Formats: sequence, C-alpha cells, structure tokens
Amino acid sequence: MATLDEIVREYDKNMVLKVCQRQAFDYLSEKKGDLMVSLPVGYGKSLVYHLLPQVLGKDKETPICLTISPLNIIQKDQIKALKVHGITACRLNIMSKVEDTTEDEFVAECDVDLNRVKRGTFQLFCATQRLSSIQKLATSCCQMNSLPPE
Repeated sequence: MATLDEIVREYDKNMVLKVCQRQAFDYLSEKKGDLMVSLPVGYGKSLVYHLLPQVLGKDKETPICLTISPLNIIQKDQIKALKVHGITACRLNIMSKVEDTTEDEFVAECDVDLNRVKRGTFQLFCATQRLSSIQKLATSCCQMNSLPPE
C-alpha cells in the first residue's frame, strides 16, 4: 500500500499536506473512528475526504467515504473536482417526506443510477446534513429503486 505522501503526490504532485490535514489522516489511520474536520475556509478540508478512500483502503476492497455537506452547489463542485482526480463520486439527496409527522421516513434521490451505487461503483458520496442514519439512506435508496436491502 502506498504511503500517505505517495497518495498525496499521486493526487497532486505539487501538494504538501498541512499539519491539521496530516493529523486527520493519522487519527483515522490509527483509530479507525469517526472524525469531524472543522477548519477555516480555504485550509483544505476537502482534501481530507478526497483522499480518505485511498488512505483507508489498504484493508478494504472498495473503500467508501460519505461526506455531509449543507449545500448542493458545494456537492456538485466537489464531485467535479473528484472526477478530475479519477475518484468516483456521486451526490445523494436525502429529504424528509413533507406529509410525514415523523422524520423516520426519507426520500432518496441520486444523480446516478442507484444500481451503480448498490454495486459499489463509487468511492465517495456527498449527502446533505439531513442524513442522520446510514441505514435510513440504504433503506430509502433501495425502496426508491425497488431493490432489496442487503
């Protein structure tokens, strides 16, 4: 498996990790836990999740990263940047059903064929902050496309 510095060079040969970016990767590599990165605008938060599938992928066949972003325009811009670097990504739009009295049911939309999502085609997913549960996401996606949840 490539080292972190090799992965960064492959992504952008002129890129040098900042201290907080390296700390995020080190934490995730050692702890394998959740991480929230809150850094100033322009610091390089995106690079952390852009490279996570490759950094954490040493023990996984198809590593996946889910990114929560509040704005659709940010998601679309990030997906364009990811594709330039050869990272497969798609956008998931999760919404509460307006007519429901609870927030237990969601409608899932995706900018790609959900069969491709189910087959594991993508390394990175962008979703809104309304996504509170991976199980809700999986159930909503499967119901929308009449696929049995795995």
